[in-house]
Amino acid sequence: MPQDATRVAPRSAPTSPVAAAPATAPKSPAALTPPPDEYPNTALVQVAPAQPPALPTNWRTGAHAGFYRIALSAVAVVALLAICGLGSYFIVQDERSGQDAQASTPEAAPTVVPRDISSREVDPAPLTVKEVFPAAQIKINPNEQPYQVLKTQATKDCKVAVDGKITTLLSDLGCSQVVRATLRNPTKAYLATTGVFNLDSAEGADWAYKQIKPMVDKEQGRFQGMVAGQGTESVSLSSAHVGWDIRGHYLVYAVIARADGKAFPDTDPYAKQMMYDLIELHLRQGVLEKRGTKPVGAGAAETQPAG
Repeated sequence: MPQDATRVAPRSAPTSPVAAAPATAPKSPAALTPPPDEYPNTALVQVAPAQPPALPTNWRTGAHAGFYRIALSAVAVVALLAICGLGSYFIVQDERSGQDAQASTPEAAPTVVPRDISSREVDPAPLTVKEVFPAAQIKINPNEQPYQVLKTQATKDCKVAVDGKITTLLSDLGCSQVVRATLRNPTKAYLATTGVFNLDSAEGADWAYKQIKPMVDKEQGRFQGMVAGQGTESVSLSSAHVGWDIRGHYLVYAVIARADGKAFPDTDPYAKQMMYDLIELHLRQGVLEKRGTKPVGAGAAETQPAG
């Protein structure tokens, strides 16, 4: 099965991130646009101080003009001093109020703390299907249709998910298990097999990340799709896009294929979006983010990985 390799760089988004397609006909590639910035720039304006109204040109002329000017100046000075005094008073009061509020408001206690997943020695609990694929659907965006989970598998035999030189590579790096699933995208036009390899250390995972691409490019090894019943054979037999990434001592990957078995270009926007959804959002930022943190407080023991 020819595979187009796509390494999903750690902590990076695809070239053209888009929302997962709804369960209707997918949009044309031209309609796929990057989302707006999470924090758009805010326009700041500087408001000039208000000016007093202009006096009439014929106001208080003659012999008493000087007196009125002096009286007006005196009143203005007194008013200015009063305003400054009040302003200083309110500033001091605001500062005191703010300090009192900070002193009386306790800092919120953290709900999670970091957990070391740099090696299997410090993170010995094996992955489970319930942890990696906890439901029959994977919902990336609450406003969009989910991916359908068709079949799951957890096995200590890592070679079922790879072949060629990648098999030897992962064996040498102490792969103890792979947890994977085959899914159908919301439009039903694409299939994917995605999962997590449990390696011995973060250093080994980083080495695998670097070594896999030349193996795939030279057709010396590949990731294997998992057939999940009739109509899903293309994920294992057809040309496919593959991607992989790492976090801690885990290697995550995805194999993307068209459900009709036809080939598709390496610029296919839907395949790229699925790669990002499954590898980065679901596995790295979802499953392994939880694995890499430890809840504290009530209910912490219930969410802690066993082992």
